[in-house]
Amino acid sequence: MVEAVWRKFEEHDVHDGNIRDLGNQISSESGMKAVSAMIYLAVLSNLISGKQNGVKQGMKFIDFEPIPVGPLPAM
Repeated sequence: MVEAVWRKFEEHDVHDGNIRDLGNQISSESGMKAVSAMIYLAVLSNLISGKQNGVKQGMKFIDFEPIPVGPLPAM
């Protein structure tokens, strides 16, 4: 699921404000919660832009999808 977020992030420019649309697309394609996808996209966008990834709202553990542990698959 997280790989789907990365692929969409690479394909689209999230700086034009379409994080919500991309999050919904990822949700429908992968089964990830739309909110989780939007959080991942926002964090990636902030990292690329050099912005701080601070928590501005109350986030719960359930907001995040589990990330598999182990080696990354070859691309």
